Amino acid sequence: MRVSSATKPESVKIITVGDRAVIRFAENVTEEKREDGTLFAYDEYQIETKNRTMLKISIEKNFEDWLARAKQAETDLLAAQARDKRNKMLEETDFYFLSDRELDSAKRSALEAYRQALRDLTKQKGFPYKVEWPEVV
Repeated sequence: MRVSSATKPESVKIITVGDRAVIRFAENVTEEKREDGTLFAYDEYQIETKNRTMLKISIEKNFEDWLARAKQAETDLLAAQARDKRNKMLEETDFYFLSDRELDSAKRSALEAYRQALRDLTKQKGFPYKVEWPEVV
């Protein structure tokens, strides 16, 4: 996720809460000078794990693996959120396909195309980071 801050981020930051640790990674940091100060923009990824001794050393030794896992966690979360939204949108049109519901053929075809476009969201290039949501015609 692209974020911005007035302070330059650490490439890795570990935040511990009890027996859990949230590990935040920052990469692709850019710096923009403004009249009111400097603004840093960067891609931030995070992953949660069990807090343990030597966690920082483990991350440092296997940095690329930890970063890849954090990126995958973000991808999985965004995909789940998109699927949830898609499923709700499909549910909103279920009513029209009940056996006792009559639709004219044009409306039925439009709804079928809309529903198929919703089911095909995961095939879009850029999914889940870029999703083009279909509209009901």
